[in-house]
Amino acid sequence: MRSGLIKGVGGIGAALIVLMSSPVHAQNRGPAVELPVRIFDLTGQRDDQRRVALDTAATVMATAGVRVIWTLCSPAVTSAPDCDRPLRDTERVVRLMQTSPPWSRQEGAPMGDSVVDGKSQSGVLATVYGDRVDWMASRAAISPAVLLGRAIAHELGHLLLGGSHASAGIMRRSWSANDLRCDRPGDWQFTREQVFRRGHERD
Repeated sequence: MRSGLIKGVGGIGAALIVLMSSPVHAQNRGPAVELPVRIFDLTGQRDDQRRVALDTAATVMATAGVRVIWTLCSPAVTSAPDCDRPLRDTERVVRLMQTSPPWSRQEGAPMGDSVVDGKSQSGVLATVYGDRVDWMASRAAISPAVLLGRAIAHELGHLLLGGSHASAGIMRRSWSANDLRCDRPGDWQFTREQVFRRGHERD
């Protein structure tokens, strides 16, 4: 999963992450930082599948001391009134698209991308592709909803960290089918050195 580095995103709520070394459980963190996220779901998935995905993403984010506050915006459901309001400085947006641009069907292919400002190394908008998630989940024989949630958490990590990847944990570059089948807890966590710090970047 890689992140597109695009300059020119200003006036956003920034969060910094110190790079990782070892996994840590959420209960070892201090008080959680709240992160409002709008989900624009264009996949047509069922409500129960979406709930599994968002719960999975929230669990991963909690390992970094972040409590996600979801606002669901979807043509298939009654969207929240906040969906039509301007974004708050600290708010992020994740689009769930059913079909992705052309891609090579091979393990390690990115399941999403993020728009990241090269100067602040943070961003507002990420996209996760349902067809890529479904393909990889099928190869690994795992729940596509769980994998979707992990992909969402990974892309949110890029919005907070920037375009770089790590050698371990949720922010590693590629996930093999074997990684997904083995389901090692440390693979789906942020780590002890990844500390989210709220601040504000201005032009």
